[in-house]
Amino acid sequence: MLTIILAWIVIFYVLLSFGDIFISLYNKLCKCEEQYNITDTFILGICSILIPLSFSSLWLPSNHYILFIYLVISCTYWILNKERLKKRIHKIKNTIIILSVPQKTVMILSVCGVLLYVLYCACWTDALIYHYSQIQWNEEYPVIPGMANLEDRFAFNSNYLLLSAIFTFRFLLGEPLYALQSILFILVMFWILKEVITSGFHISRIILLFIFLCFFILNADFLADSSTDIVPNLCVFYFIARFTLYPELLNKRNLLIFILPITLCTFKMSVFPLCFLSIYILFSAINSKRKALPVFLITSATLIVSLWLVRNVIICGYLVYPLSELDIFSFDWKIPAGIAKIQKEIAISVFAKGLFKDTLTFYFFERSGYLTYKLFFLNHILALLSYLIIILSPFILLYHFLYRKNVNKINWKPQLILYISLIVSFIYWLLFAPDIRFASGIIYGSVFFIVSFIFFQRNIYFPKLGRVLFYSTVIIMVFMSVNRSIRYHTWMEEHQSEISSYNRSSLLIRPFSAKDQCKISEPDNYTEYKTNGVTIYVTKDDPQYGALPLVKDISPDIISANHKLQSVYTIEARGNTLKDGFRTKKEYINIIDSIANKYLMEVNADWW
Repeated sequence: MLTIILAWIVIFYVLLSFGDIFISLYNKLCKCEEQYNITDTFILGICSILIPLSFSSLWLPSNHYILFIYLVISCTYWILNKERLKKRIHKIKNTIIILSVPQKTVMILSVCGVLLYVLYCACWTDALIYHYSQIQWNEEYPVIPGMANLEDRFAFNSNYLLLSAIFTFRFLLGEPLYALQSILFILVMFWILKEVITSGFHISRIILLFIFLCFFILNADFLADSSTDIVPNLCVFYFIARFTLYPELLNKRNLLIFILPITLCTFKMSVFPLCFLSIYILFSAINSKRKALPVFLITSATLIVSLWLVRNVIICGYLVYPLSELDIFSFDWKIPAGIAKIQKEIAISVFAKGLFKDTLTFYFFERSGYLTYKLFFLNHILALLSYLIIILSPFILLYHFLYRKNVNKINWKPQLILYISLIVSFIYWLLFAPDIRFASGIIYGSVFFIVSFIFFQRNIYFPKLGRVLFYSTVIIMVFMSVNRSIRYHTWMEEHQSEISSYNRSSLLIRPFSAKDQCKISEPDNYTEYKTNGVTIYVTKDDPQYGALPLVKDISPDIISANHKLQSVYTIEARGNTLKDGFRTKKEYINIIDSIANKYLMEVNADWW
């Protein structure tokens, strides 16, 4: 618990500092006076810190030493800018002052609920298979050529995993924390709760709070573990909510609106349609005849994206993985095209489409019973309702725009672009990877945009309903956290022989991690595969922790669609050290591509 709180404080301080540095630099160079709240600044800190971090990762490991340098930079900045720091503190104090004692109590309880939730690591599949390993690689080594030959999902190269590497605090505990998403969640939650209170419980804020509760119920487990989905989903949800409530800011917050969608593409490519807004801001900046403004925006975006692309090419040989169509390099460490095709068309697309089909047909509940997993069933219904609202939205919005007087037609152009971006994002998600986990921010944010459009500028207030929902939301969150803790404790009591020694009092210091739950350190059943003097540890289990490199053995198969795609025995070291990287053996490249093409033809024949 104490280490999580410490991690929150450090992450908040560093990212808020870098966000403020970014804003200050932007305002001075572009002669602007854009002002951003705490959550905006924190998110801009996520965007801006990736520039120096990605650059240094080309030569240096991304670990606590880099974090220490960023702390020094942050402290130096605030020492030199004491007035800005005083203004920040003053704004925070003013926000606290307007809250009543019960409201302050609720705010504190909400943080306690999140804290209790993240005490027990969710230990979910993708994190076990490659997140933990890639974060550890980022901490111990600079970017390694052909690293994705060991595990092709390393090639996704989500900037979340790079950013998480400097915030694991492994040097304190010997194992990592994943606290970035939980502190971001707290900031977004505080902003929404404040909006509900300061608006006098306006209908639009009440709707936002309810939708946010639905978002929490769906994504809660991702707060407690490594997840490449939750940070972009949180940022997108906040982004949509903020500019839905304040559409006039769409022309006054150029830096955030331009840079955030572009940055999020380096976390999760599914958000790229939101870049329509970035293009709109860029053209507006060009038309403003302020030369410095478009130059600053383009330079910032170019640095973020180009450094990410460079890392992609070094890791896997492609600009963007698994888009094998973007095959413009011939490096010897490039992943075979067949592996990229399987990842794109089967491991991602067919799998997600299968889940979507099960959602539409209620397949899971027909087998297990509709009330066996009540929370999962509720998420299921809410997801289907959200899809329906988005599909019907063109007709709903057109009717209200043409026939309702309360519609805001002043800011219609940026709002239209925002709506088009949301619809294109939904269609893109639906066509290629319709797993709600990939786009919950887009989906729930779109629902809020659509519903809010109906009530825009209506002076409808529900103080009693708002207060009930305000307190109920936090009570539900705390109840879910307590219930989850009880379930974990019960499970641990029943599986004492299978997990690390469990002591409740130790939770006051540190969370119960994936390593504790799975009783995993270095597996004792691995074999050694030596190639050019480099040792690769091979295990029949999915690798989670241990000496690097550690991979799963799928032999006698050369290709397998279950978790790890390519056999480790088809790759070799490029030199005699890990830093030299890995490549697929030449004699296997054509064999892998041929097997992959046959496999694709069989699987894609009738996925329905």
